[in-house]
Amino acid sequence: MSSTTYGVALLGFGTVGRGVYDLLNSKASPIKQKHGADFQVRHILVRNPKNPKYGDIPQELFAEDIGTIIGSGAVDIVIEVMGGIEPARSHILSALKSGKHVITANKSLLAECGCEIARRAKEADLYLGYSAAITGAHQLADSIANSVMVRSLRGVFNGTSNYILTKMDEERLDFDAVLRQAQDAGYAEADPSADVDGIDTRNKLAILTNLAFGIFPAPEQIQTSGIRNVHRKDIEFAAGLGYKIKLVGESLLNADDRIEAQVSACLVPADGLFARARGINNAIEVDDMFRGLQGMIAEGAGANPTAMAIYTDLVNLIKGKPLLWPVVKGSERRVAAHHKLPRRYYVRMEVKNCPGTLGEISRTLGRHGINIGSVHQPEASSQTAAQIVLTCGSAARGAIEKALRDVAQLDEAIGEPFLLPII
Repeated sequence: MSSTTYGVALLGFGTVGRGVYDLLNSKASPIKQKHGADFQVRHILVRNPKNPKYGDIPQELFAEDIGTIIGSGAVDIVIEVMGGIEPARSHILSALKSGKHVITANKSLLAECGCEIARRAKEADLYLGYSAAITGAHQLADSIANSVMVRSLRGVFNGTSNYILTKMDEERLDFDAVLRQAQDAGYAEADPSADVDGIDTRNKLAILTNLAFGIFPAPEQIQTSGIRNVHRKDIEFAAGLGYKIKLVGESLLNADDRIEAQVSACLVPADGLFARARGINNAIEVDDMFRGLQGMIAEGAGANPTAMAIYTDLVNLIKGKPLLWPVVKGSERRVAAHHKLPRRYYVRMEVKNCPGTLGEISRTLGRHGINIGSVHQPEASSQTAAQIVLTCGSAARGAIEKALRDVAQLDEAIGEPFLLPII
């Protein structure tokens, strides 16, 4: 079978860049046979080509200056895997201006500048691939983008945080101990903030929200919290109630046709889709008015899954199948400033170990219209303090938070109550 040659340049050569390079080289023959395409890596942009870890790569491929790549007529496709906002944004815009197709794995860049980059690609009639920025969910991207009837979208979108929560559950370890394990295994960065504080999940959610609803929420419009405050005892209490704890990003339509978007550790049913996503796996669930509920589990972290997502974009490019980036003009749909959709909540609090405490808490919640669904009080570990775990009836986020602020002011309360949604 004859093949068409496409010149590829990699911007960055970390774990993902190396994964793409290895995939295109090791699978060159089957790619030619199946798709009639020969993807040849012509340049690799790195800071220091002499780095010993690049010793097995031909030195003539390395470039230290983006101008070498932009000015090369041998490069048709630029794959950005360097991360961060700058210089990645400038490099991508320069590549588009020079007539080169672009594929990126950069969630943070797309969450901040995606609409600008998509507009430039459209104006130049060039391909913009970003499946790798939504790895673990990209298999449903076309279905999500082509629907106008999505009611809700939620998922476990970060492999690092899911690995940590899985290990805390399976090995009964505390957060800090598992975080060190994740760093040693290469699943977590030295600074894990983007993963464990929900930032990475928020960025992926922003991209998927645009696909689903045609509106791109700003980071500050997505209520975001992470998993640092999840204790091993929360996981144990949740298990006793029939739940697992996962970091979930979700966007959904409320009764006012506004988007409610949030990232939070949540209690999910122990027999449900999200609970079955273990380790570095991701999961996504889309509720579509016409298609019904669609869901899947897939790997969402590491070199191989990300490289395969980039490969998906390469194949879509040569087949003329663009990955949509919806741009809605004049839409009345907006992101809700306050979350109105009612849901149930898990509350853990430390209180003084004395008679009447539960009654005071119940009365305080009742004044705010919050019903208690169930109460669980593990045996007190001391004479002076006790743990109480509540599940609360359906309530809006603002209402439950206001009620718990009053609970925290009670003489019987010790510290701030800990709150997690139940989905």
